Amino acid sequence: MPLIYYQIIKIKKGLKNMLKINNLMKKFISIVLIVIILACSLFVIPADATTYDVYLSRFEQESGMTAWCWAACAEMLARNQVSTSRRQRDGVIYVYGSAINEAGNSLDTKKASDYISNNSISTIRGDVPLIESAVKTKISSGYPIIAGISGLSSNDYFHAFVIDQYTDTTSKVRLVDPWIGNTSRYSYNYSDLLIGWSYITGWGNGFWYWYVSIV
Repeated sequence: MPLIYYQIIKIKKGLKNMLKINNLMKKFISIVLIVIILACSLFVIPADATTYDVYLSRFEQESGMTAWCWAACAEMLARNQVSTSRRQRDGVIYVYGSAINEAGNSLDTKKASDYISNNSISTIRGDVPLIESAVKTKISSGYPIIAGISGLSSNDYFHAFVIDQYTDTTSKVRLVDPWIGNTSRYSYNYSDLLIGWSYITGWGNGFWYWYVSIV
């Protein structure tokens, strides 16, 4: 009887030791897995930035007059999509009846774009900025976007640009400025366009408040 008792005690101790070893192995395996996961995370290759471009450079135009930024943008939009002999001056005459040095709103810009394209394109306008996903969709589809800029104060002017590029991972947009003698391209964060930023024509600060683009 005592011999059997001692054998039972040994078996119990052996089982306890095995359980201890199993628990240690589990902890060791868990630690190894965590180390592997952390090591892999350090070597994750970030996704490449995808930049969408409508290749507007062939049709960049400066304003024919100081107030014709909207008409210059209408010409760039139309000529980027179709072959046409009509130009911004023709768009101004169509909207105003003569080539007067007059500013235009989103409706005037849409009318000019449609006319310059010989009504070969279907445009849409809005008196609010496009959401970022819509900007990506338009640009990636090959459609430039005209952005009307409002001044932040009564001393600031209004202006119009064409958005011709969007980069998805950085939310960067590129603006083509048709200002006379300063036709340039500037890159900004999409969020900057909504909260206001200083644009380089020297006109002051502004934010995006209307648009014209292709349907």
